[in-house]
Amino acid sequence: MKQKPLILLDLEETVIGDWWTDRSVHFPSCEKIKSIIGDRDIKDFNLGLFSWAVWDDEDKKTFNNELKEPLEQFFRQPFEISWSLKDWSEQILKMSKKMSNQDDFFDILGKHEVLMIARKIPVLQRDILFFDDTAHHQLVMRTPEGFNLECFNMHQI
Repeated sequence: MKQKPLILLDLEETVIGDWWTDRSVHFPSCEKIKSIIGDRDIKDFNLGLFSWAVWDDEDKKTFNNELKEPLEQFFRQPFEISWSLKDWSEQILKMSKKMSNQDDFFDILGKHEVLMIARKIPVLQRDILFFDDTAHHQLVMRTPEGFNLECFNMHQI
């Protein structure tokens, strides 16, 4: 059975201002994301978190306590993935059987490159729309398994 598309959200300058000073949800940005989802006629999807701001378990707890519910209410869809970068790193390293320092791993690779490496994680084997403030706008990559990864830069929407 085909999985629902995954809408991956960055946080800073995407759906919030700044992790340290402006952690409120920016609904006009969310409206832009919702518009693109609607343009693709996607009615049923799950949300996912992919943000450098959520580095570890403490940051994930903050996200879950402050941002998860308002975003789920706005999009009327649940978060299926709300991983910290520590979680992303562990999932990717477990899947690839390679060891790396978490800091080095994310410093060397861009987000779309990390997502292409992570495509073999079962929960990510589906079409993904990724919204970020640094993504290559409208970059579309197709995985060998036949899934699309579409990237959208919030500054160019």
